[in-house]
Amino acid sequence: MAKMLKVIRVQGGTILFDMRRSRLDRFAELMRKIAEKISHNENETTDFRPFSCEIAKEFDQAFGCGATVKTFGVSAPSLLQWEEFWDKFGVLLDKWIRGV
Repeated sequence: MAKMLKVIRVQGGTILFDMRRSRLDRFAELMRKIAEKISHNENETTDFRPFSCEIAKEFDQAFGCGATVKTFGVSAPSLLQWEEFWDKFGVLLDKWIRGV
């Protein structure tokens, strides 16, 4: 069985991720809710900062206190920064799940 606690190197050091299903489900639900809120404002420019702060709070709970700043260098990353992280994290997650 694969270890449930994974270490990820980021620009400010390392962060830890607990791979329990409940943690992944919480992220998926948060991202779904934020995408829904943003899509309701499709004809307006949406200030992403409040959403970023909400994601950062969950991110720090999942990856450890201060993980957002360690990873991105800021406390409220841009949408592009989050997208880049999730793209890279998805590849890692897939490898871990497959046991590669």
